[in-house]
Amino acid sequence: MTTNGIVLSKKLPRLKECGLNALNISLDTLVPAKFEFMTRRKGHSKVMESIDTAIELGYDPVKINCVVMRGMNDDEICDFVELTRHKPINVRFIEFMPFDGNVWNVKKLVPYAEILDKVVSLREPIHSGIDDAGLKEIISAAVKRKKAKHAGMFDIAKTANRPMIHIGG
Repeated sequence: MTTNGIVLSKKLPRLKECGLNALNISLDTLVPAKFEFMTRRKGHSKVMESIDTAIELGYDPVKINCVVMRGMNDDEICDFVELTRHKPINVRFIEFMPFDGNVWNVKKLVPYAEILDKVVSLREPIHSGIDDAGLKEIISAAVKRKKAKHAGMFDIAKTANRPMIHIGG
């Protein structure tokens, strides 16, 4: 299930009882004031509580989807990575893409290679047990799984925007 996590902590125990076994929580910032600005609502603490509740209930990993936007939250990439140090959390960084209502602008795009550069600069100290060759192998495999360039991002930008729900998001 993918959710914004606002009311999840109260409902999650019952959802787990009913068989929910995987969870993605959308969270684009770790800063409460920024969260309110970006989502136009309060609730950062509720989302963080939902993440903690999911961990307590044994979800492993708890997956967090983070859309990275230049000038908005690109300064938090390493903070998101830090969340994974001591908790069973996987963070998926997503390039900002054009959709209805998101006022897409190429200047807000942070390419995956730039995100990866920031992650790598922090990853070595976090995982001090891995040597350079091992780290390069992991990064190389991740890069090879990515599509070339921006996977049609600029072609998408020329088409009519559609809400995420219409395209499976």
